[in-house]
Amino acid sequence: MQHAAHQVSHTAFKLEGVHCLDCAEAVEAVLKTQPHITGIHLDWVNNVVHVSYHAGMIDKADIRRLIGTTGCQCTPAAHGEHIHAEATVPPAQGWAHLAHGVEAQPINMGTKHDRMQYEAPATAAHAHAHAQHDSSHGASDAHRASPTVHEQAHDHMSHDMSDPGMAAAMERDMRNKFWVALLLTIPTVLYSPLGMNLLGLRLPTFGLDMNVIMLLLSTPVVFYCGWLFIAGAYHSLRRGMLNMSVLIATGVLAAYLFSVLITVIGGETFFEAAAMLVTFVLFGHWMEMRSRRGTNEALRALFDLVPPQDYD
Repeated sequence: MQHAAHQVSHTAFKLEGVHCLDCAEAVEAVLKTQPHITGIHLDWVNNVVHVSYHAGMIDKADIRRLIGTTGCQCTPAAHGEHIHAEATVPPAQGWAHLAHGVEAQPINMGTKHDRMQYEAPATAAHAHAHAQHDSSHGASDAHRASPTVHEQAHDHMSHDMSDPGMAAAMERDMRNKFWVALLLTIPTVLYSPLGMNLLGLRLPTFGLDMNVIMLLLSTPVVFYCGWLFIAGAYHSLRRGMLNMSVLIATGVLAAYLFSVLITVIGGETFFEAAAMLVTFVLFGHWMEMRSRRGTNEALRALFDLVPPQDYD
């Protein structure tokens, strides 16, 4: 009720240093902690955040300093608009965020169109990053259960895809899911009309309909092994991006959901198509991540040759 008495103003800031999805989410999270900010819209594609706020309780310089606590620099988006305020990012934090940007390059390839950065949250790499962050801070179980907003805003700096452990976790996750998908896809294909017509095999059905058997075999392939594509498509569309994750998820879900419908009403299904698509693309992802990890390790070895510098 008290907020209703204040005039709502609108402003926009051009963001610098939004290296990954976690950077964008950190900016949104820290702005939501300010009760006098009434609206937030982050334009991921153009690196612009639009903010609505109570003009009598907070000003643009305060908002700019708040964004600076995430490590991201920002400037007024409106042409000719200036904000007289001190540097928004402390030097040590600025260097840490700059290092985070350099380290994030192998996963985002310097562009917002690379699909891997949208798929990473659905892999073991994400859990590895948070586990590493918790252990490095020596957090207790109770502290990890209720992290502060400040820690949530800075947690994205621990997501280092050039970290050998994190890259290895992502590669290992893709490898394991590929083998699970392959083991389930082979019988799915053998039970399908394609397999029976091509190979002439007639496998036992155990009293079940062929479509039901293929449904049971392909469901883990789609929603466990292929979840990183579905999650990647969600994160991509949420940020207004169309990439390979969206294409793969669309094809897999179209084949699977249509087959579920056909299983109910009767007819020829395409469960094997959904399962094979997930399996083949997972193998490609595994090989790609393996190649990226090798490149990252070579670059890290070169960076280790550079003498350390003190920026304090």
